[in-house]
Amino acid sequence: MSETPVSSSSVAATEAGKRYYGHKLKEIWSRSLENPEAFWSEVAENITWFKKWDKVYVWDPPFARWFIGGVLNASYNALDVHLK
Repeated sequence: MSETPVSSSSVAATEAGKRYYGHKLKEIWSRSLENPEAFWSEVAENITWFKKWDKVYVWDPPFARWFIGGVLNASYNALDVHLK
């Protein structure tokens, strides 16, 4: 018998999701599975991109590449955007 370890960050993310999205969490999760490209494209529109991506992701197991061709600045999105 083996157990899958659960990281504290995944637990925290789940708890945050319940707190902020509560009743919609299952619907959001279902949408992410039904059409992941559309879902993640919509989510990514909530941050500032200096160049929008050409493709949301390429899945080549066991690797994935996300937001191919896109350019963003993590510092800008985490800090600078709040100074406006």
